[in-house]
Amino acid sequence: MAAKLYTKPELKELNHIHMGRRIRTQREHLDMTREDLAFATDLSPKFIAEVEYGNKGIALGNLYKISQVLDVSCDYLIAGAYTGVELEEQVSRIAEDVIEPMMGFSPDEVKFIESVATSYKALRKKLNKQDR
Repeated sequence: MAAKLYTKPELKELNHIHMGRRIRTQREHLDMTREDLAFATDLSPKFIAEVEYGNKGIALGNLYKISQVLDVSCDYLIAGAYTGVELEEQVSRIAEDVIEPMMGFSPDEVKFIESVATSYKALRKKLNKQDR
């Protein structure tokens, strides 16, 4: 029996700064302070700040605690990607919170929203390039 050839995939580097930003963004989205998150996870506020700024790595167990408190997957915190049920929930939330209210917009209002989204996307792309 011949050995199966396996090609090594191109692996991405873990970006602690981006991961920290996702933690901070989700924490703020939930109106939590660092102290709230620290208390809920038995970590220190100083440690939470260091992780959010990308200055410290984090053990898997602590990341898992944070993901549970923030109600997002570890995958999202690490890589910024929603998967499976979480992706379906995110799409459903966007449809309900963003698209449905736009149903009564005039064509000019829709064009304005599109221009805001396009500008935001361009700005985000520019900022991501600066982070690298």
